[in-house]
Amino acid sequence: MTAPFTPPGPLADALVHFPLTPRTKRAAPPLYQRVTGLLHRARVASSRKFATTAGNVLHETAVLLADLGRLRQAVELCATHTRLWVAGRRLSAEGARRALAPQGTAAALLLRAGLPEDALVLLAEVTRALAADDDAALPHGPLPLARLTADDDDREDVAGWWADVQAGHGARALARQGRWAQAHFHAKTARGPGPWPGLLDARQIAIVAMAVDGRTDLARTLIDDTPLVQPWERVVGALLHVLCALTAQDAAGEELPVLLDAMFTAHDAIEPGAHDPLWDTELWLALVDTAAAAGRPADTLHPYVSAGVKKSRDGYSAAALLAHRLARALSEEDRAVLTRIADAAGLGTHPVPARTESRIAQTVHAATAALAAAT
Repeated sequence: MTAPFTPPGPLADALVHFPLTPRTKRAAPPLYQRVTGLLHRARVASSRKFATTAGNVLHETAVLLADLGRLRQAVELCATHTRLWVAGRRLSAEGARRALAPQGTAAALLLRAGLPEDALVLLAEVTRALAADDDAALPHGPLPLARLTADDDDREDVAGWWADVQAGHGARALARQGRWAQAHFHAKTARGPGPWPGLLDARQIAIVAMAVDGRTDLARTLIDDTPLVQPWERVVGALLHVLCALTAQDAAGEELPVLLDAMFTAHDAIEPGAHDPLWDTELWLALVDTAAAAGRPADTLHPYVSAGVKKSRDGYSAAALLAHRLARALSEEDRAVLTRIADAAGLGTHPVPARTESRIAQTVHAATAALAAAT
């Protein structure tokens, strides 16, 4: 096994943010608002027998449970979600994808909780089960995946789709462990159409893998050869150029100020609110950590980061900023506001109110009953 890359502290802080690709918009509003919305949708799914809506509610409830620190319960709900879909075996390719999607969610939640190895185990076992047309033996219980699809064509279709899922989550898990060369190889196991243009996860992982392996010229060439169409791609490309300079043994000190200026200039061109609030915050923190690794303390940026989070009222963003060393530079008032935002979203240390607990249980019951009835 290739040894993980262990850079100096500030550079490690910068690398942990990668890959840095905008996601589908997601946010953590106040907990009561989030739970009330989920319960309403679960009841609609139950009364109208909407299987897809019920499945979406179970997915979002699993994420909610993980947010509340109940990772085991979240992963078990993902397993229940899969079992409900596979009760209707044999499935079409579309049905099988719906059945397996919760396992991608479980892997993502494990990764987000700082358990990349557990995520890799889950992904590998589901991959093995699909290849062998066998049930999957997972730590949270077996999944009946044998004879999942109606015919061989559907089985091949689903195998290709899952290969992309496991390649994406697996590459991110390996990257979190600093195993960049393996992450690069893993990303290339995707069987979908590609390589995609632009600076998406796989391209970013390839660039970092080359840079930390000492092949910084190749990494820079890959950045320069990538069409950076979107503003976010231009700022991430500029970030990667700085990281290439930092990992190069012959990095010229005079080069860094120019690259850092280009990085912040590219960030200025991003339209506020164009992406989800958490990604905006993560991008800011990546800039701060990269600048610090380059010897330019960026703690003076804290008012901008804090103002953006307070404006969004997003619990994820507030929690991310409070967990970052930059929080030490915030005023006591700012920290108090951010703490209130995180607490309201259920991401703090406050216990969940009994009424909200009851609504979460009602949501799970209504959604599982709706999906069971529909399958």
